[in-house]
Amino acid sequence: MQKLLIAGLGNPGPQYHYNRHNIGFLVLDALASKLDLSFKESKSLKSLVASSPSLILCKPLTFMNLSGEAILRCKDYYKIETLLVVHDELEIGIGALRFKRGGGHGGHNGLKSIDQHCGNNYIRARCGIGRPREGGDVAKYVLSDFDANPKDLIEQCTQALLDFINHQNLQMMQNAFTLKGEK
Repeated sequence: MQKLLIAGLGNPGPQYHYNRHNIGFLVLDALASKLDLSFKESKSLKSLVASSPSLILCKPLTFMNLSGEAILRCKDYYKIETLLVVHDELEIGIGALRFKRGGGHGGHNGLKSIDQHCGNNYIRARCGIGRPREGGDVAKYVLSDFDANPKDLIEQCTQALLDFINHQNLQMMQNAFTLKGEK
């Protein structure tokens, strides 16, 4: 098995904790709990990091727009071969879950930063948050809290990641854990 880095995107600080943009952090918290791992701050990696011999979990402390800087530091420090990023996705419905390798950033500033620092050939766990109502401000929307607790989405994504940790098979994860979500 290759050493795996799973990075969850979000913004540090209690005021952002349940924001739609922080779904990556929420999923990594659930995953760390299931794996009995604890996050510790690493100033040199600009991240909260939880690790085992074959797995690194990373929550960048650089804020969303500079996520790639912290992820590259973790990737280089731990000599990572496989990167999986958990992030919010406006373009799919609320509660949807999709997985893919590579692709564009779609205007997502966290992905844009990762693409600039690490390239774009990484696996993505895309957690659907939907779009704001017509005419709604996207920035305000992603930085606002979920209307309802996203526990089902978090649980499904956590289960998918646990499966991926064991098998490191993207197609298997796509087939078993993709969720349609709301329109």
